[in-house]
Amino acid sequence: MDDDQLTELTDIHRKVVKRLERIGIPCMVEIDFPPYRIDIYIPDAHIGVEVDGPHHNEKKDKKRDQYLLDKYNLPVVRITMGQAMKSHSVKEIVQEAYDEWLFSAEKRFEDAKEAMPWL
Repeated sequence: MDDDQLTELTDIHRKVVKRLERIGIPCMVEIDFPPYRIDIYIPDAHIGVEVDGPHHNEKKDKKRDQYLLDKYNLPVVRITMGQAMKSHSVKEIVQEAYDEWLFSAEKRFEDAKEAMPWL
């Protein structure tokens, strides 16, 4: 894993995690999906959540998100820093993705299970 992929859980990430827990969505933080690391992983729906700060590059993020979907069947939901500061935005964005992807989570996880033996 590249050094630029190693991250520290920031205050804003902690706020997002707490908001998800408050609405009943259990999650895990800083989970490796080599060669990348996901800010927040929601195992029930098998989706990743990325909190995008000013350092994020849209072109690289799209390539990364596509890789994660292709390799691990892992859709990635992106939340901007501005959205992360608003609890209703986090709830709406993540709940919508959760509802959309929950129905296929078990199959997507099973199909990619060999690629992620650590989960």
